[in-house]
Amino acid sequence: MWTTLRFLLCAIPGVLLLLAGMILLGLALDPDVGRRWLYAAGGVVSVTAGVPLLLYGTGRRGQWGYILPFLSLPLMMLLYNPEVPASCAVVAVPFVVAAAVRAYYRRKAPTSAPGPKQ
Repeated sequence: MWTTLRFLLCAIPGVLLLLAGMILLGLALDPDVGRRWLYAAGGVVSVTAGVPLLLYGTGRRGQWGYILPFLSLPLMMLLYNPEVPASCAVVAVPFVVAAAVRAYYRRKAPTSAPGPKQ
């Protein structure tokens, strides 16, 4: 029950804050937008608040590498060009990053040595 509650109250708002922060940071890059500093500040605050919430809500507190697939989403959006057919491969970037992070933490995890049964 606690895991479900923690997921609903922390992970989902964390993802929403993270996505809102990425949108705000994207708007801050637009040269036609007035008060770009306000969008940039709001984006940084949203991402900074969303990352710990997401990690705590998913039970990955202390494993900051799991945030890298989310942070690779803006890179994917910047590199994707619908006019170039080969740029469709860019969609795989977050999945490749997630696989690399999972492999890193799996290799880093302590293995339990088989010992005598009691």
